[in-house]
Amino acid sequence: MPAAEGEETQPAPRRGLDPWVRFTLLFALLALGSELLYYGWVLGSPALEIYLHWIAAVSGWFIAFFDPQASVSGSQIGSAFFIVDIAPECDAVQLSALLAAAIVAFPAPWRARALGLVAGLAFLQAVNFTRIVSLYYVGGAFERHFHVAHERGWPGLLIALTVGTWLVWARWAVPSRPDPEQGEGA
Repeated sequence: MPAAEGEETQPAPRRGLDPWVRFTLLFALLALGSELLYYGWVLGSPALEIYLHWIAAVSGWFIAFFDPQASVSGSQIGSAFFIVDIAPECDAVQLSALLAAAIVAFPAPWRARALGLVAGLAFLQAVNFTRIVSLYYVGGAFERHFHVAHERGWPGLLIALTVGTWLVWARWAVPSRPDPEQGEGA
C-alpha cells in the first residue's frame, strides 16, 4: 500500500549478509587460505627459490649502480661491502597475499579490484626492492643497526604501507556518495 502524503516510507529489509560482515568473513577466509598455501606449498618449493632469485637479481641490479662490485648468486647479493640473503618469509609474498585478499573481498566493482591488484602488488614489490637495497647499505655502512632495520623498522613500515595501500585503494574504488540528510548544498 502506498504511503500517504507526508508519511515516510521505510526501506525494504536487506537480504543476505551486511556488506561489512561479508567483507570481514571473506577476507578472513582468503587470508587464512593464503597462509595455508604459503606454509603448505610455497615455502620450500622450487617456485619460491626462482622468485627469491628474481628478487635478488632485480635488487642486485639497483645495488650495482652504487656498488659495481656487487654480484648475485642465487638469493644472495654481496660484495666486500656486505652480503644480504633474501630468505623465505622476507619476500613480501604474505603481505601481497593479504593485500590481494582485502582487495578481492571488498565490495567494489571488479574492474576497480583488478586495477587495485595490479597497482597495489606492483607498489609492494617496489617497496620490497627498496627494502632490500636499503638493508644492503645499512648492513654495510651501519652493521650494528642492520638487525633493528631488518627485524623491526622495515616490517612495521611494510605492514603500515600495506594497510595504507588498501585504504587508499578502497577510498578510490568506492567514491563517497553525498549524504541525503545534508541536502544538495552540503
